[in-house]
Amino acid sequence: MKLLNGGIHIFTQHPDLAMRAFYREAEQYRKDEEAHREGMEFLASLDDAFTERCQKEIESFRKSHPHLIVIQYPEAVSCFVERFFLSPDYMAASLSGRRKAPVLVSVVGHMTDLPGDEEQVFQMFWGFEKKCVAQIRLFARGAEITCKSSGMEQFREKLGHLVPPDSILYRLEGKAPLDCLSALEKELGIFLGRTDLAEFIRYCELLKEHLYASFYQAEPISEVAGP
Repeated sequence: MKLLNGGIHIFTQHPDLAMRAFYREAEQYRKDEEAHREGMEFLASLDDAFTERCQKEIESFRKSHPHLIVIQYPEAVSCFVERFFLSPDYMAASLSGRRKAPVLVSVVGHMTDLPGDEEQVFQMFWGFEKKCVAQIRLFARGAEITCKSSGMEQFREKLGHLVPPDSILYRLEGKAPLDCLSALEKELGIFLGRTDLAEFIRYCELLKEHLYASFYQAEPISEVAGP
């Protein structure tokens, strides 16, 4: 599957604390790279033959720590990554415990078996109290739409306060992934991937740039101007 937008969304009354946690993570990446670089430069100082290898090692390190796009809302923080290194359900469960808050890991992408035969994909993994309490998968290939879900009763009980009583999440049958995606963005007030991420952050305020992350502030999605 080609990942178009992969996001981790933390719902909290203290978004500033979640932002600081992501900043600390980016800082740790930077410190790790510095230590890695120092080690590689030491090897290169011993033998010029190591120079090219060391440069490749540093480039490989950066590729294994992709740039984060972090967006702060009044009651949520989203972090978008180029790819996931762990399973989304595990991340939802683990982060909900670490952040002590509800977490949604969203996956927007498409799969293609043959040219012109593209399948839209929208997947959601909801974490709460160290568990992945609900999973929802929507697929659309042409007019054929498939919906697979589990744990919706747990979601309604534990996380139902995050969405309206008549939420699109309770009416998924026959809904195309992108239609559900657009409706859920308005319900939650956060960007999930209905458009290109680079296009969306044009309407956000840049707070801080970091070697490994860019930090933005945004109004709830229904209040953001633009597409």
